[in-house]
Amino acid sequence: MDNQSTQNLEEHHPLFVSDRKLRRRIRFDRAHLKCEQSAQRETARELNDDRRSAKMEVVDHFAARIAHDLNNVLSTICGYGALAQRQVGPGETSRYIDKVVKATVRAQALTQQLFAISRSGPDPETLVCIQRTVEEVLEWVAIALPEGVQLQTTLWAGKAYVLADPTQICRIVMNLCTNAVHAMECGGVLTVVLDEVSVPIAQATTHGSLLSGVYVRLSISDTGTGIAPGVLEHIFDPFFTTKGAARGSGLGLAIVRSIVRALGGAIDVKTDVGVGTTFAVWLHTTGAVMSCAEHSDPLDVEMVGIPNEGY
Repeated sequence: MDNQSTQNLEEHHPLFVSDRKLRRRIRFDRAHLKCEQSAQRETARELNDDRRSAKMEVVDHFAARIAHDLNNVLSTICGYGALAQRQVGPGETSRYIDKVVKATVRAQALTQQLFAISRSGPDPETLVCIQRTVEEVLEWVAIALPEGVQLQTTLWAGKAYVLADPTQICRIVMNLCTNAVHAMECGGVLTVVLDEVSVPIAQATTHGSLLSGVYVRLSISDTGTGIAPGVLEHIFDPFFTTKGAARGSGLGLAIVRSIVRALGGAIDVKTDVGVGTTFAVWLHTTGAVMSCAEHSDPLDVEMVGIPNEGY
């Protein structure tokens, strides 16, 4: 049928629809459906972000209150311990008191980590040699690794500095390594890569975006079970955990996300069920040119086994 005949049929028979019109209508309907589906997905994403933000506000308030009250108690213990040391003088009792005071000081350092998930925490002002910090944390991780899990490291960011608290970097590494180890119950390989990456133009990651500039990228990978799609969208939710209460609090990744966000960084998550998962943390570097050896501030954090946080 030629075009003239088709046009005559369309004019005199309203129920007749040519193939050309039908195809055009189908294309329009498909495009409209795709737009609606895209809008629905965007709305669902916004609702999830709102729920996550609301949960995080509760955690922020809870963490700040506990950190403040606990720090007051620990300061009292530390003060009275110092007074007791002066009274008893040197001897066995003094050594016991000294251990109590040292343990209290370490506990006070832990309360500062609660501020890492609280918006009331102090802004980072310390210039941190991130490779040196990561190396120290990995020494503790290696000691605590369960049988059957091997640690492989590639650290190529010896001159990279970030503005942060060293305990924040420690917390990021420990929590990500903890999750990686828990995902490899039958053994596997824990891989840690630290390098510097130049980002020429702004780009998005799975959790956050990067402006142009030089970043240090910390990638922690496992050869474990991977993360199912239904779980993946909730892994950064506070108190969400796929583990029992004895193995996870559901705060590990929420803490990591909060710290990275406060430092102006981003997180990339890549996972394949049955193959493994990689968390890549991107942090903007400073213009410092010192070597790590010149940065002598110690990282005063003690690790006593793999912690029970995580998702």
